[in-house]
Amino acid sequence: SVPWTFDPHEVDRSISFSRRRADDAVKARVSVIGIPYTFPDSTVDWQYNLTFDRADLANNREWGVQLNRMSFWRDLGRAYWATGDEVYAQAFAVQLRGWIEQCPRPSSGRSGFAPAWRTIEAGIRLTSVWMECWHRFLHSPSLSDEDLMMFLMSIAEQAQHLRENPSRGNWLAHEMGGLYTAGGLFPELVEAADWRKFAIDKMHDALTDQ
Repeated sequence: SVPWTFDPHEVDRSISFSRRRADDAVKARVSVIGIPYTFPDSTVDWQYNLTFDRADLANNREWGVQLNRMSFWRDLGRAYWATGDEVYAQAFAVQLRGWIEQCPRPSSGRSGFAPAWRTIEAGIRLTSVWMECWHRFLHSPSLSDEDLMMFLMSIAEQAQHLRENPSRGNWLAHEMGGLYTAGGLFPELVEAADWRKFAIDKMHDALTDQ
């Protein structure tokens, strides 16, 4: 019952989108921190870091980490709404399943988080692209009930991760934004009220301190 910035029941075919970027996303052709790469067999390896493999590139941990912000998923969602072509929903479903399978939730404690679970990335995902994709693909026949349950399960796990591992500064702003968004959009989850209160309290504390 909580609205997003658009209604998933009223598909708007007139929205603008980039077919080129969406088709690249289907083929797992990505650009991260300005460095492009096409994954073999159109299969994203969410734990891969191109800069560690290329001798002509300086090693940069951010390539592997920021891949997990999934900015290209937004292109899949917009293209799906504009065209109704299930190829975009099918690609999203495959990539979503791949991420959930490849990147299980880490154990508690801040040390040694895998790139996919760095807290600033989790916050950014839950504040933006994951929630947008939830609403874009909610009624697609290409996503099974099991896919939607896995999707929601992962949102809850990421929110729990943020609840247990807050940091400070601008990272905290992203983290608590994601935590509050998850608690706001899914009030039926048993922890949702606690997530919202925790996020608000943390942000008030941060504003006071800063």
